[in-house]
Amino acid sequence: MKPGGGPRLAFLATAALTAVLLLPLCDVLHRCGCRGPFLGGWERCNVHHATGPRCPWCAHPPLGSAVVPLTLGGQWLVYRRARGRNLGPAAAAAVAAAALPLVVLPVAALLWLPTDYPHLLVPEARSRLGLPRGPLQCGSPASGSGREPSEAGGTR
Repeated sequence: MKPGGGPRLAFLATAALTAVLLLPLCDVLHRCGCRGPFLGGWERCNVHHATGPRCPWCAHPPLGSAVVPLTLGGQWLVYRRARGRNLGPAAAAAVAAAALPLVVLPVAALLWLPTDYPHLLVPEARSRLGLPRGPLQCGSPASGSGREPSEAGGTR
């Protein structure tokens, strides 16, 4: 193994854990029905519903795709900071993994703001905070907003 392989491998474990937890976190953040990859993934996500608001990460793949590098980038910063404080690779990776909720919340909020999706952590968060709807629509397919469930990989 090349020198430095241990630190990279340690952060890779954090990245793998994050990848497994992002769909359940999607449900916690958006109240959408996403589950862990081994529990059905996005099969129960509200993006597949014919009516009602639909998950912004699933209805708009560029938003959902942006979650991964932004979250891992934040965790990488935490990892590097922990390494700078003389923590070993495994301990720094554990700190970065533990920081996942603190990193993903601002990422989720940033990606939620340009949508009209109502929920973020709590029902009707947008109206509770008095925030206007964003230009990216996450409504029902019948309203012509977002993507049709068949385009999103779902069924009718």
